[in-house]
Amino acid sequence: WPVFDIAVSAMSYPFRYSDDDWTDLAALALPQFSDPAGVLRNWAQMFVRGSRTDTLSLLKDLSFGVSEAVRYRSREDEGTQTPVETLNRGWGSCRDFAVLFTEAARMLGFGARIVSGYLYNPERQSIGSSGAGSTHAWAEVFVPGAGWITFDPTNRSLG
Repeated sequence: WPVFDIAVSAMSYPFRYSDDDWTDLAALALPQFSDPAGVLRNWAQMFVRGSRTDTLSLLKDLSFGVSEAVRYRSREDEGTQTPVETLNRGWGSCRDFAVLFTEAARMLGFGARIVSGYLYNPERQSIGSSGAGSTHAWAEVFVPGAGWITFDPTNRSLG
C-alpha cells in the first residue's frame, strides 16, 4: 500500500475537519441520495471497528466491502443506480461502485468525490475494461495531511 502523510488529528476515526477544510468540503460531505430506512448508513457503520479506529484502515475496509458486496456487471444505461439499489441488487458497473463507496464514506462524515477517466490496462487484468483500456469511475476521499486519496473499489486498489 502507498504511505500517506495523514495529519495526526485525522489518523483515528472519527475526527473533525478543520473549519477551513469544512468550508471547502461541505457539499462533498453531504449524502446526495435519500436513505430514509438507514440501509446505507447501517451498512457503512458496519466497517467502523470501535469508538476509535484507524482512518485509512476504515476507508480500505469500506472500499473492499463494496467489492465484496457487489459483483461487477457492465451497464450501457445512462446514469447510476442509487447506492441502496446497488446493495439490494448485488451488482453494478464501476460508476455504481464509485457512487456506493462515495455515499457510504459521506454517511461516515468524510468529504468524498467521484472521479471518471480512463483505465489503462495493458495486461487486461483490471475489472471494467475492455481491451487495453476504457472509461472508468472511481472515488477520492479527502483526509487531512494526505489530501485526496484515490480508492477504486471495482479493482480493490488504493492510491
